[in-house]
Amino acid sequence: MTGIVIPDGGTIGSTSDTDAISISSGGVVTASASIQTDTISEKTSANGVSIDGLKVKDYSLMYGSNIGVTINSNGYVLKPNQPMCCVRRVGGNVSATNVILFDHIPTNIGSHYNSSNGRFTCPVSGQYEVHIGAHAQNVSTVVIQTRKNGSVHQEEYQSGNTYGHVSVASIITCSAGDYIDAFVNTGAVWGGVNGPSGARMTVKLLS
Repeated sequence: MTGIVIPDGGTIGSTSDTDAISISSGGVVTASASIQTDTISEKTSANGVSIDGLKVKDYSLMYGSNIGVTINSNGYVLKPNQPMCCVRRVGGNVSATNVILFDHIPTNIGSHYNSSNGRFTCPVSGQYEVHIGAHAQNVSTVVIQTRKNGSVHQEEYQSGNTYGHVSVASIITCSAGDYIDAFVNTGAVWGGVNGPSGARMTVKLLS
């Protein structure tokens, strides 16, 4: 038994929709309306299933070979390529009117942070969570700023404690290509020369 054979360019349908499913000469199947099914499985092992360019494979949503979201066996949602950085200053103190160049880079997913200019360049448009923290370096007042494209987005200060701590937390709406950096407006901040307490910054794409 050879099964049902549809001529090249033929269709399968009903009385009210005679071409609900069409099959081209190249074997491409096209439906004129939605298809309802309980399961879609990959035809060839390890290839996954592609839907309009989005690949579903081994509990992951992928674009090409890049994994966007994975759900593991415990139900945890993982985003292994989510742009983010966690960086720290260890190369010496930073004085007023200078960008903080964070030179210790334990985390830099996507390589969007550049230690030569202190900038995190946003790869896509979205909301970015930014945290900056620093200790005053033997000054009575220190002011640090979160900046977007060189303009102040938010600033915080501490006064009265020559080694006091100051921090800034922001959620910044950015376009692709915008950059975020940390700036010392007043005073000076500790550079972490002798320990892990130097100025630090984290940036993460939220959505």
